[in-house]
Amino acid sequence: MMKSADTPSTIQSAEMSAAAGKPLRIVHLSDPHLPIHIAPTLPQLCSKRILGWMNWQRRRHHHQPQVLQAICDDIAEQSPDHILVSGDLVNIALPTEFEHALTWLQSLGPGSRVHFAPGNHDTYVKLPFSEGIGRFTPFMMGMRNGEYRAPTDFDDVPYHLDFGHTAVIALNSSPSTGPGLATGKIGEKQLAYLDKLLADPSLANRCVIVMLHHPAITGMVSAHKKLLDGQALCDITERHEVDLVIHGHTHVPGYEAINGKIPHIGVASASYGGKGEAADQDGYLPAAQYHLYTISPGEAGCSVQLEVRGLDLASGRVSTLKHIGIHSPQNGGFRGEFSDLAP
Repeated sequence: MMKSADTPSTIQSAEMSAAAGKPLRIVHLSDPHLPIHIAPTLPQLCSKRILGWMNWQRRRHHHQPQVLQAICDDIAEQSPDHILVSGDLVNIALPTEFEHALTWLQSLGPGSRVHFAPGNHDTYVKLPFSEGIGRFTPFMMGMRNGEYRAPTDFDDVPYHLDFGHTAVIALNSSPSTGPGLATGKIGEKQLAYLDKLLADPSLANRCVIVMLHHPAITGMVSAHKKLLDGQALCDITERHEVDLVIHGHTHVPGYEAINGKIPHIGVASASYGGKGEAADQDGYLPAAQYHLYTISPGEAGCSVQLEVRGLDLASGRVSTLKHIGIHSPQNGGFRGEFSDLAP
């Protein structure tokens, strides 16, 4: 957000990961869809879960644990400052799935470095908060109404984090939905909070990243998967000149911009084996990927560069697929184009 500030910061620091002048390296991954190790009981299937269970049985080999492990091993080798996880850890929201997913989150790192926003599969059916995504509260620590704490219920969102020259705001776009639907909704309460937060002068001259599960821009997914109030989010992020909006959900990489100004970047699934399932967009789902952002402060603001890393099917190893320049203040800021950079 490139605005002048004449009042001191009012946002407390969750963890000053980036000292002034030091580049910040942030990983974004999404949609690991961890395998279901214990089959659901018949009573557990007396809900929307029956459709999800049938779908998972049909596609269970698409998301592969060994592929996800290769991605996670590569992330560890990159030693990022923070890891952002934008949901869909589980498939049909079974209690045993949440136990497995919590263990997986813990394997990535502590809650001071790993930060979670839920996806539609994490809220596949309505559960008491403590039995569902409430299991992940150590990874949803952040500032809420001026206090750094964990969420107390499903509606205790959004939360935000202060990393020095960069701020991250995590939204919940994933209320439980009916059978056959994977739509998202942020809701008026979160949108109003976000609007007020982005107006805080303490965010001036920082790189502001908004993370959620669903893409906000219309047309990136089919109607039964879209974010119902995506336009409202786009209006707010454009009005406040947010630097970057990141999401998952589509299982394909996406590079879009609101009116050529605000970049919205989606990441592919972190566990997909690359078997060629047809996607919502043209083409097919790519093999597993994650995004590594390097945010460098400067007198004119922050520059953001993206390294797309993913599984190479030929070698079976994770490597750099491309480098993309997103925000370069030396070139007048983002101009609605994603420029490939030399590795």
